[in-house]
Amino acid sequence: MWKPVLCLMAIAGSVSPGSAAWAAPSKTEKAQLKAVFVSVPVETATKIVRDIESRCRAIELIQTESVAAPENPPASAASGKDGAGKLDGILLFCGAVPHRRQLSTGLPTLLVGCTASGNLTTDFCKATALAEECGTRFITAIYRTGAAAGATEANLESLVEKVNLFGVLKRLRGSKLITIQDHDGLNRIDQGTYYDAPIQDYDRKYPGILREHLGVEIIVVRSTELNEFVAAVPEAEAEKLAKMWEQEATEVKNVKHHDILRAARSYLAQRELLRKYDADAITLDTATLTFKAYGSAKREEFGTVAEAQPLVIMELSKEHIQACCQSHIDCLVTQMIGTYLTGGSGFTGDFLNDWAFEPAGERPENVMIVAHCGAPITPWGHDRLPYLIRDHIHNKAFGGDNTPTGTTVQWPVNEAATIVKFDVFTRQVSVFTGDVLEGNAIYKDFANCICRNKLVIQIDDPENCYMLPSDPNAGAFRQCNHWDPKHRHWGGHQVAFYGNLQPAIQDLAALIGFEVVASR
Repeated sequence: MWKPVLCLMAIAGSVSPGSAAWAAPSKTEKAQLKAVFVSVPVETATKIVRDIESRCRAIELIQTESVAAPENPPASAASGKDGAGKLDGILLFCGAVPHRRQLSTGLPTLLVGCTASGNLTTDFCKATALAEECGTRFITAIYRTGAAAGATEANLESLVEKVNLFGVLKRLRGSKLITIQDHDGLNRIDQGTYYDAPIQDYDRKYPGILREHLGVEIIVVRSTELNEFVAAVPEAEAEKLAKMWEQEATEVKNVKHHDILRAARSYLAQRELLRKYDADAITLDTATLTFKAYGSAKREEFGTVAEAQPLVIMELSKEHIQACCQSHIDCLVTQMIGTYLTGGSGFTGDFLNDWAFEPAGERPENVMIVAHCGAPITPWGHDRLPYLIRDHIHNKAFGGDNTPTGTTVQWPVNEAATIVKFDVFTRQVSVFTGDVLEGNAIYKDFANCICRNKLVIQIDDPENCYMLPSDPNAGAFRQCNHWDPKHRHWGGHQVAFYGNLQPAIQDLAALIGFEVVASR
């Protein structure tokens, strides 16, 4: 079962002011919730409050209220702490149909059916219908009253998981991300507009939408500032880090010490940028600043940043700080959400065409290959995966004796996985589950083909996955160009997480008003 592990990290950054009026909370501030019990026995309500407060570290019940059914007078007055005007959500426990006003707060709401049988009651079905009529952003749970100890514990665990989602949203709403880029476009690669296109409405509106709906702020940092931080890195610190990586790695392949040293300087510089801006996550537009891989090769900024991002991504993942390359902001936001949910790290990568790889035997069907040259080593947030250091796919980018570094992580196989992407602009989230396969056994010379990290996931429900079937006549990249036009806005990159996050992602989407796309 998915376990919520809300990360309340001390380190977490703005482009344009958002339209929301709230002030950003501290990174350890708890979600402020109100619990309302409608025709729920006092002893049951008391137990629920006690259990929630003891198990949900990221939330605080600042108000509780017990009321009778709407046609009857209130059973008790509200009780609580100061700050009732700063609520982040409502927990509505229903022993009867609640009043319309309790569903019209404008706040995300958890609607809980309190029933002795553990089954949906007519009253609870009426309550959910009323919530839909009121336009409430809500999710549901069932709490079985008077059940045996084992059943009550399982029931409570499910309830706690859903209550903790409010803590995830609170943590997200105080977050900042850094994108290092020398242009003003956003999500350019996945938008398919690249870098020579003029600024569009998408670029102007995106920061405000992100702040309004998720509470995340964007900080744009130019390459000149990053390079100033790189130049200020103490050489002894960079040497110490580079040697540590070389000792940690299972192998160092096709790169030299001075290549790894460049990556160490970049990591230490980006870590200082995170501190300076009090930011939680970072991405670097390697597509224009480092490599001549996209758009026009005549852009002046190509080669401005002298190192790739993989070792930075790997090292930051040890600290549960999310990072990716190519300034994929949608993907970075998705990584942040997944980390706040589980404590583990997400892997942003291209969705590669499996037909680009020669099978060692029978070709597996219904697979997605998520791939990039940099990956986290903490997919569960605790144990670290083994990795080797090697040359990047763009290994000739710097010419001469300087080779950009990549990593190859040893992915665990036969594990559940989830492929997710939040499209902030359209307020949608795409989510599909599957199982991790052993790519090195399935495909020939898999480790050396295209990107250095490749996660092969066989999708559970391929008939409803808009990314499948793959096209044998298409190239390795940009599979989105071959999808139904209504899905092409998702672009060529996705984020993979270990574990089945689908139920939690769907609930989060409901609380923030995002549409879930899990079918064609």
